[in-house]
Amino acid sequence: VKAKQKVLIGWPDGGSVNGRFMKSMLDLIKFETENPSDDYEIVIIDHTTGLYVQNNRNNLVRMAQHHKVDWLLQLDSDLEFNVDLLRTLMSTAHAGEKPIVVGVYSNVGNFNADGPGSFSIVDCLYGEAENGQYRIVSPRGLTPFQIDASGTGIMLTHLSVFSRIQSPW
Repeated sequence: VKAKQKVLIGWPDGGSVNGRFMKSMLDLIKFETENPSDDYEIVIIDHTTGLYVQNNRNNLVRMAQHHKVDWLLQLDSDLEFNVDLLRTLMSTAHAGEKPIVVGVYSNVGNFNADGPGSFSIVDCLYGEAENGQYRIVSPRGLTPFQIDASGTGIMLTHLSVFSRIQSPW
């Protein structure tokens, strides 16, 4: 019998969490409890609180290392997501071939791009352009595809990635 991969789900926050995020988390936990995977299990769900999101994210990595999990799913605490989010990400993830998998989410960008008080919504997926800069990449339906950079609002990472990068991550 193959051992299940262990997953830690965590989020950084500044002391408060959006109610819709918590509803999404509760729905995800219920889904995973009622439909357990043969491949993975959630071993801990936690968060880190502090003023600086980068410190909170580093603390989530340390927490995942301490609990000796295989995967860390980091979520932004202002997002909503489907109950099968983890299942979908894990179906694409692979420790050796796809050790980082991100989900599509949107953010506000380009304030005042179209005049005072305007803004645009952008998906947080980027491809490297020929000039070395990054350009926004649009999702290609429901099929996974490779990108060069992403926001970290929905990011599943195999812990081996962090052992190859010097702290802070």
